Amino acid sequence: MPEIALNSSSKEFAWIGLGIWQHGVDRPEARDHGLGWSDPAFFETTELVMQYLVSPGMKRLAPDSLFTNRFTGKIKLAEPQWGQVHSRVAEFDKYLS
Repeated sequence: MPEIALNSSSKEFAWIGLGIWQHGVDRPEARDHGLGWSDPAFFETTELVMQYLVSPGMKRLAPDSLFTNRFTGKIKLAEPQWGQVHSRVAEFDKYLS
């Protein structure tokens, strides 16, 4: 992408950002439920947003109108594939430990 040349650190920034994002995929939840699955407890972030970030009088949306697991569970990796994912993202442990 030509835009990445605009800043000398853009390529490294993109590499680290994507690596950290991929690191988040290597989790027991994704292994158990399939790629893209979110723990319903995460939906509680709506409460934090409503409490601290919205303007007074804004309507609270139902969490199921914002988040869904209905499209997840169809893509599950085999153990050898999870091994590949883990080895690919292990170098980002230092940023997240």
